[in-house]
Amino acid sequence: MRDIRQTKKYASYLKRIGWNYKKIDSVQIFIKKIFGLINIAKIQRPEKINKEIIKEIASQKGINITIVEPKNKSQSEIIKKIGFKQTKPYLPSKTLILNLNRNIKEILNQTKKDCRYSIKKTEKLKFIDCNNKDKIDKFQKAWKKSVNLKRYVPLAKNLKELKKAFGKNSLFLLHQKNKSISGAIFLKTNKTAYYWQAFTNKKARKELVQYQIVWQGIKWAKKNGCVYFDFEGIFDKRFPNKSWLGFTHFKKSFGGKEKKYPGAFIKISLNLF
Repeated sequence: MRDIRQTKKYASYLKRIGWNYKKIDSVQIFIKKIFGLINIAKIQRPEKINKEIIKEIASQKGINITIVEPKNKSQSEIIKKIGFKQTKPYLPSKTLILNLNRNIKEILNQTKKDCRYSIKKTEKLKFIDCNNKDKIDKFQKAWKKSVNLKRYVPLAKNLKELKKAFGKNSLFLLHQKNKSISGAIFLKTNKTAYYWQAFTNKKARKELVQYQIVWQGIKWAKKNGCVYFDFEGIFDKRFPNKSWLGFTHFKKSFGGKEKKYPGAFIKISLNLF
């Protein structure tokens, strides 16, 4: 299945928030100048890639930093042979894929007991579908309010651009009641839905709101013809981040199969080749 980062909708979104874009032999490349001096290029999860593609990027744009996040091992072997070194992943190097090619009752029944309990307990919760500019402003303010200052929250204008790019293929859900705050963004492309970003404050977490909001996203994905639901990242011992352990346990309670990616590779040079 084609990764969302190689779709036209995702390209449209990044262009809207300041990335340059080009396509070479079906591979999407995103380029941005940082600090007014350095050109950085990123290629994420392409269907195919080879040395000549990367050479063409470097020669036409004078790239100083190139980051490639290959989709499979054979791609990683190609880029390692031309001098790329492993670096900390920018995208999740391991994820969980839930098969939606069953009826909704079967999907629910294969979740873990605590997950089913939490979904049942929260089934009467109300959610706001933030599908217009004013509601996205509310969504972003709630997000900022629910997390500590160390956590990055996208600007409201960037969230609006994401909504513009994906349109009906996106779902911004918000729960906000009596200081209980939880929200999530779901995106879909072709037959795959993505649990893109989410937030939950302590009160909502105690009330198990996060289970219901993911369940709403799964039902939305199923209703809109998706066959897969990608949880967009779980803990990977190859690139350990202990802060991921908690939400990994949560995501795994919904079931699904693990999928690994090679990680990220980088090459830094004033003249790449």
